[in-house]
Amino acid sequence: AVERMLQEEGGSTGGWDDRDHERFLKHRTQHPGRPDVYIARTADDLHQDHDVASVEQHERWYVRFQALLQAKRDAIRTWRSNKKHSG
Repeated sequence: AVERMLQEEGGSTGGWDDRDHERFLKHRTQHPGRPDVYIARTADDLHQDHDVASVEQHERWYVRFQALLQAKRDAIRTWRSNKKHSG
């Protein structure tokens, strides 16, 4: 699922260029749990390329992406545990 999402939705930056995605992550990290703040700050910082709606869409993508990565890690952990106990 993660690989398909990466392929279909612009890689590990969700279709944003690396610089813009890094700035999004910087604002997100500086204001954890405050999407209203980091979305507004990102949109202000990247106003030439991304408006608030674009940043909100990127936030939704990023949350889905992180959830899929976590599900993949959990599946691998379960697989390794099952393999260790059965083999």
